[in-house]
Amino acid sequence: MGQHPISTAKDISFVKLLMRANSDAVGFIPVQGIERAATKGCLIIQRKEGERVGYLLYGPINPNEDVHIWQECIDKDVRRLGCGQEAFFELLRKAIDGGAKGIRLRCADELPSTFFWKALGFKLIRTETPKNRRKRKVNVFYMSLEQSPSIKQ
Repeated sequence: MGQHPISTAKDISFVKLLMRANSDAVGFIPVQGIERAATKGCLIIQRKEGERVGYLLYGPINPNEDVHIWQECIDKDVRRLGCGQEAFFELLRKAIDGGAKGIRLRCADELPSTFFWKALGFKLIRTETPKNRRKRKVNVFYMSLEQSPSIKQ
């Protein structure tokens, strides 16, 4: 398992395909947003045995600010094998090195990934009911980095 540090056109295509295949769980991000994140180094491509198996899209890392995870998606065939955790720990290292204050994300309440985020140490800070097409409850999670959480592996 591991990350591929440089995002290529094939990485962007992979993200689009995996996003489309999991549209029931992840929100739509326009290709321009994916490309912008990749250009700024805010895309982690997760690999297993050399093959792309997932991605983590996040916002910029700035000192004393929160980092926002926009999306993390792992191919259904390799979930629960540590790929999602490995991608998150890569972001966690970057966030700590960059002096970020914390990490936050939003996750639909009914998705099994809510348990994933809690297991990683995220705290549920509120649940919202957006006035969007899906009208499903969305959990807002937060992890403070001000006491530098330990990086497990």
